[in-house]
Parts: sequence; C-alpha cells; structure tokens
Amino acid sequence: MNAQSVLYRKVLYLGGIVLLLFPLFWLGRPEVRGPSGQLEGGGTLAQMRHDMGLSPAELGELDPASQTMKLATLGLRGVATWILWDRADEYRTKENWDKLAATLNTLRRLTPHYISVWEYQAWNVSYNVSKEFDYYEHRYLWVKRGIEYLMTGTRYNRHNPRLLWSLGWFTGHKIGRSDEHDQFRRLFKDDLDFQNRLNDYINVDLSRGAEGKPDNWLAARLWYIRAIDVDTIGIPVQWMRAGQEDNLTKRKRTAVLFFYDPPKQLLNYSEAITEELTPGEITRSAWGRAYTEIVEFGNREIPLYDGRTVRLNDIEVIFKRIKKLRSDLDQLEPGLRDQIRKEIEDKLTPEQRVALSKQLIERTTEEHALLRETGLYDEMQKNKIFVSDEDLVARLPKTKTIRGRDLLRKINVQDLQGKVIENQRTVINYKYWVIRAEVEQEKITADARRLVLEGDRKKIEGDPEGAATAYEKSWDNWAIIFAKYPDLLHDIMAEDLEKSIKNYEAVLSQLDRDFPADFKLMQLRNFFHAQDEYRRMQILQDRE
Repeated sequence: MNAQSVLYRKVLYLGGIVLLLFPLFWLGRPEVRGPSGQLEGGGTLAQMRHDMGLSPAELGELDPASQTMKLATLGLRGVATWILWDRADEYRTKENWDKLAATLNTLRRLTPHYISVWEYQAWNVSYNVSKEFDYYEHRYLWVKRGIEYLMTGTRYNRHNPRLLWSLGWFTGHKIGRSDEHDQFRRLFKDDLDFQNRLNDYINVDLSRGAEGKPDNWLAARLWYIRAIDVDTIGIPVQWMRAGQEDNLTKRKRTAVLFFYDPPKQLLNYSEAITEELTPGEITRSAWGRAYTEIVEFGNREIPLYDGRTVRLNDIEVIFKRIKKLRSDLDQLEPGLRDQIRKEIEDKLTPEQRVALSKQLIERTTEEHALLRETGLYDEMQKNKIFVSDEDLVARLPKTKTIRGRDLLRKINVQDLQGKVIENQRTVINYKYWVIRAEVEQEKITADARRLVLEGDRKKIEGDPEGAATAYEKSWDNWAIIFAKYPDLLHDIMAEDLEKSIKNYEAVLSQLDRDFPADFKLMQLRNFFHAQDEYRRMQILQDRE
C-alpha cells in the first residue's frame, strides 16, 4: 500500500466524520426553553425526551457551584438527593420556611422521576407545614403549595397515575375535610390565580358547582378521572405488589376504590352543599347526578387480584339465581327445611327465644351474643334460625341425593361469586350510598331536612313553640322515608338526626311537655339512648 493510498483513505474517513457531525448536531441539539419554562426549541432527541417526560432539563437551573450540582454531575445524584431530603426535614423542624421551599425546588429538579419524592414532600408541605401556622389563610397557602408541587411532578411523570390520584386526594380531602374546611372551600372558590394554574391541567369550568364557582370536590373528581385515563393505558390490573416497584404506572389503591373515586367526589360534593345550603332543588339535582354516576360505576367491570372481573350491580341477579336454585332444592322434599328449623328452635333456651322474637334494632348487646352462641343465627334471615343447604341435602332421601348435590354445587358457585361482589361492595359501603343518593333526590327528604334546620334555628332564637312545630312536621316526613327505606335506620343518614332529636327533647322540656309516647322515630331515639348508655359505661370502665 503506497503513501498516496493511505493519505486518500484518511481524507475519506475525515470527510465522513465531518459529514456525520451535521445530523448528530441536528438530532442532539439541547433544549431551549422560554421564560415560562415551555420548550421552544431543540433537537429531535430533546423533543422526544420532552414528549416522553424523560428529560430532567431543570438540572441546569441548579447553582453550578453548589455542592448538589457537583455531586449530581459526578454520578452521585442519590447522595445529593439524600442530603437535600435531610435538609428539608431539618428546615421543617426549625420552621425555616424560605429555605424549605428552596430545598424542595432543588430536590424536585434533581429527581423529577422519583415518585416518592413528589408524594412525600407534597404531603409534608400540605399536611405538616400548613398546620404550623395560626391563621387559616396561611395554612391554605401551604396546602396550595403542596398541590402545585404535585402538579409540577405530573409534567415529568405523565405515564404514572399516582401523582394524579394524589392531586385528587389533596384537592378533595385536604381542602374538604380539614378542620378549616369551611374556610378552605370558600378560599378555593374565590382563588382565581390558583384556578388559572389548575386550568393548565384540568378544565376548571367542569368543576363549577351550585354557586357557579369551582368546587374543590368537583375539581378532585377531574383529577381522579385523569388518573383513570392514564391508568387504562396498558397498566397492570392490580395495585403495586411486591416485585412490581419498577412498573411505569402504579395505582397504589385497590381497583374498586380507584374506580370509585370519581363518583365518590360527587357524593362528597352533594353532602357538602346539603350542609351549606338550604335543601331544595339545587341539592336534589346534585344528588341526582351523584346517583347516576354511582350506578354507572356499579355496572363497570372491576378487575380483581386473581384476574377475574366483577360488576357490583350483579349482586341482585346472583341473589335471584340463588333464590331460584334454593327453591328448586326445597321442592325436592317440601317442608324439610322448616322441620329442621323447628328441631333447632326446640333446643333453644327461653332467653334465646325472646331474643329471636325481637327486631334487630330492639335487641340488646347481650341478646345478640345469646343468638351468636348458637352458631346457627344468620341476621339476613331476620328472626329465623338459618338452616344451611348442606344440612338440608344431608337429610334428603337417597333417591333425591344426586339431584340435591347438583343443586347444592350450583348454589355454592353462585354464593361464592356473590360473596366476592359483596366484599367489594362492603369496602365502599356501596348499597348505602346508592340508597342515600336515591333518597336525597326526593322532595320529601329535602323538606324533612329543611324543617329540621328550621327547628334547630328556632330553638337557638328562643322560640320553643315554633321549634317544636317544625320538628314535628319533620318527624312525619322522616317516618315516611324510613318506612320506605328501612336500611337507612341503621346507617349514617339516621345518625345525622341524633342532635336534632335531643334538641326536640330539650324544647319539649322548656314547654313542660312530656315526650310523646307515639313518637314516630321511637326506635331511632331508643337506639341513640342505648349508644349513650354504652359510651357512659365504657367511660366508667376506663376510669376503673
């Protein structure tokens, strides 16, 4: 090979290298951001990193002479993160809020894809730091900072529903359930600057409530919907379990709770305005919307941990199937189930018989215990000893045993499916909220609530006669409601009346009237008194 050939080859290689530099430069140009932080230029790779949320471009905003920047550029980002996290806790303890805010900004720039950093520090700011201030306005500002911190985190973690879910929780729970929730909700409705920032992520107009202003519960619903939208893009059906920490998208909630979050916010909103406004057309309309959405949720397929799916509203269909199968089983030997039940009842003690004859709400704690001692009592049977299908099949004539066992197998299959669905329904108290939303839409319920509020107000104003009249009209309505929906007698809705019934007792005492023996909500009053007695006994036992 001569010298000319070698020189020619070197020139050729050098020219190829120079030519390759142009596409490499074009592809690899760094990001260019405007004053607002939006991407305004850069190469193809920079654009792809931005679109996929993989580019921690804000690392360049760190002080180049700082210890954090030096550690990060030397490959010790984890050490730098640990130091900053420790400092954030130190500044919170010392109540140095300016340095805390600066440290959190550095921390989120350094670890934009570390979900736990965003979650922990946002919780730290909104829940721990906010409570250190005396004035609710200052507390609200720090609650907002935590929410804004999470919103920034979603820019770098768009494929992860956890931060979106946390935004729903902070916006709903922290603003709507805090001790200062009345003030927080009012501040949120009038906070135009915050609403404008929210509008970059959710459509705030869709969260406007009864007053035409954005409501925190309705805004929380929009965040939860966004989390579900992200979650549906190829995510594992169940929340993160051991060994799944590296999945891009993690719910950190069971499926039934995760998909229940949006309708639950409508229920929370309806409850809130029912307390804040005079019950009427506005509150009834809100409950109607909540009812529609929770029923739609009940028709949704919910994934379980074992890969199966269930629909909460299928429980009624399953109960009908079981009832039909059980009827077919009883027809194999008519009267056998009653015969077995009578044999069991004949062995009951007199005390157990008395307890069994009473309605559920009328029984004392001791009477419940007496019935449970038998091991045969099923509350769903209501005043009847439960006879199992297995016991019935065991007593069938031999000629009918094969058919009986086949029916028993089918009953057990349906029963197992029903229990799975019932467990999911119990997690969210589904039956209660469906009934509650249905009841609250009715005019008689709004009237009953309005009359109770009128009675409470007249009692405070010193008008016992007017208060008694309003209360008594209200009890007439509540009696109709509970007669139509008896399950509500034992649930949260009835408990709302405890204070008003006691106020009614006080008003009658002022008027020198005896409490009416035919009081239409006597069962409820006796239940409240039994609870008071139980609490009193517990206090005495604790003192001993």
